[in-house]
Amino acid sequence: MQFTVSRKKFVQALSFVPSVIEKKTALPVLSHCLLKAAGDKVTIVGTDLDIVISEECRAQTQIEGSLCVPGVLLHDIVKRLEGYDTLSFSHEDQLFLRCGRSEFRLSVLPAEQFPDVSQLPLTTIFNVNPAVLKKMIDEVRLCMIDDDQNVMLNSLFLHTTNESGDLYGVSTDLHQLALSKISLEKKLDLQTGLVVGRKAITEIRRLLLDDNAKQVTLGASHARIQCDVVTDDLVIMFTARLVDGIYPEYLKVVESMSETSIVFNRSVLQSALERMIVVVDIMSKGIMLNFSNNLMTMTAVSVDSGSGKEELEIKFDGDPFTIQVNAFYLLNMVKQIDTEQVEIHADNPHEAMHIKPFGLEYPHYMIMPLVE
Repeated sequence: MQFTVSRKKFVQALSFVPSVIEKKTALPVLSHCLLKAAGDKVTIVGTDLDIVISEECRAQTQIEGSLCVPGVLLHDIVKRLEGYDTLSFSHEDQLFLRCGRSEFRLSVLPAEQFPDVSQLPLTTIFNVNPAVLKKMIDEVRLCMIDDDQNVMLNSLFLHTTNESGDLYGVSTDLHQLALSKISLEKKLDLQTGLVVGRKAITEIRRLLLDDNAKQVTLGASHARIQCDVVTDDLVIMFTARLVDGIYPEYLKVVESMSETSIVFNRSVLQSALERMIVVVDIMSKGIMLNFSNNLMTMTAVSVDSGSGKEELEIKFDGDPFTIQVNAFYLLNMVKQIDTEQVEIHADNPHEAMHIKPFGLEYPHYMIMPLVE
């Protein structure tokens, strides 16, 4: 195998590999990436057996071939070769990397040892705007439970409904919930849904950070999700195994939203919450919200830190009530809303509080109240 490639493009392609491959594994080949040089391109493949990422970038191939090379090691070397435009690779017993006056020799494994990552055909394929998809992921992922043992709740659920072919995204840890929606040109039938694990969602989001992404295609089968991204320099194919199981029913809880509406200035509410969390009790994380005629009083008490109080002008003319919620949950949700005003729906201390942009349906957030 022998090829030359643009350092900039090769570094960009390699940058997705370290977070996917296994650093410590009983199978040494899983800490390697597969390099394949053929024609006018080089392909880089990495996998942990649940996730596969494959990138193609343009190259000048002198001798076609393939091999496995330590992925993190190769990435760390190449990204430090700044000031050079071209990388030259060749293979005898080792992989030779030359760049300017620098030369490295890396141990390799035969390509035949790399796992077979070929996939069955997809049953659903659709295009989506990369910026819109990233926005939905950012709006929804904050409510996934941070627990690797609970794989179902440590996931994001994608689905459609009978009423429309729009794509819904939801996450919940059973104490809070986030829901958003993407309108698609093509109607989909994903009513059974796709449960996508945290690591896969994190990697898909990383792919969408490239402002040069021209096209994003999502595909799915009963067992996996695929995200293909085309940029000016790369063609990336990402595949992940779906979480097996049925996601908790959530629509009835969302539909139970109170009709009582309370309107805030978003930036004022966010600033007040950021000040109050300094004195929130570290164990309960609770903040008390008292609503009366066009006024909300926010209080927090901590044995260790002291106490705090904020008063905010609001639009509310209902019956007074007080509710206690997790201050960090509420702040994270408010940060994801980009409208000038925020709309909260609640009318008693025993039922969920709903938070959304004023006058809009999505993103739709929900917090269960804290009970002393």
